[in-house]
Amino acid sequence: MDPGSYKTLRLKRERRLLRASFNRPASMNAIDKVAHLEVARFFAEVATDQLSDVAIVTADHRDAVRAMRAMREKRAARFSGQ
Repeated sequence: MDPGSYKTLRLKRERRLLRASFNRPASMNAIDKVAHLEVARFFAEVATDQLSDVAIVTADHRDAVRAMRAMREKRAARFSGQ
């Protein structure tokens, strides 16, 4: 499994645990076609990964929160005429 081959997932190994986090802050981690295909590939690869006993798929909420704040600020500036 090559962690660098994923564009929408950030992979982190902690001993025998493999954590996959969505890494799409600009879209608040919404799943598009590329992310969907990568998640399917991730599960296919992790099924035969000899280095992992457990896999967790999650989203980095901090990135999504930052993106949401930026969107709110843009919207507020647009409506205030700035």
